[in-house]
Amino acid sequence: ITESGTSNGAINFTGTSTQTYTKSGGTFSNNINFAINAGATVDFGTSVLDGSAGTFTLASTGKIITSNAGGIPSTITVTGTKSYNSGADYEFRGAATGTFTTTPTAATVRNLTVNNAGGDVTLSQPLTVTGVLALTAGALTTTAVNLVTVSATGSTSGTSYVNGPMSKVGTTAFTFPVGKS
Repeated sequence: ITESGTSNGAINFTGTSTQTYTKSGGTFSNNINFAINAGATVDFGTSVLDGSAGTFTLASTGKIITSNAGGIPSTITVTGTKSYNSGADYEFRGAATGTFTTTPTAATVRNLTVNNAGGDVTLSQPLTVTGVLALTAGALTTTAVNLVTVSATGSTSGTSYVNGPMSKVGTTAFTFPVGKS
């Protein structure tokens, strides 16, 4: 897919059912902007969104799912500006989250899901979860530097655990889902 005019092409993911993005060949070239709109969910699997000089935007209440071992930076490699909203949802099925910056609140996500049946997911940066930290499959490995924090409005769910330190903000009773791999 090539944008050959004087402005930008656009591919927008919309709707409420999970959409699958698969790229097994071909190229994107020139200025093609990609957006996961509010309420939309896109499962990239291990595919890479690359080749475009355009932008990538993940809107608030949108969701990105990646099985890429390098996390988001290895999944979204367009050369334009990448905007990850702090009110969006992120699901990791690969080995690491990778390092990415959310806006308007740096290192904040709404819902964070760890769903790697093949092993653990390593948190590559500190993150604050304002919604649900869903520990579905595989542990979330953290460190004192790359700490997961559940905000005062946040909660946890699932049957897995955090392998390493975590923190919880607020005064409400909270059961820490921690363990050791």
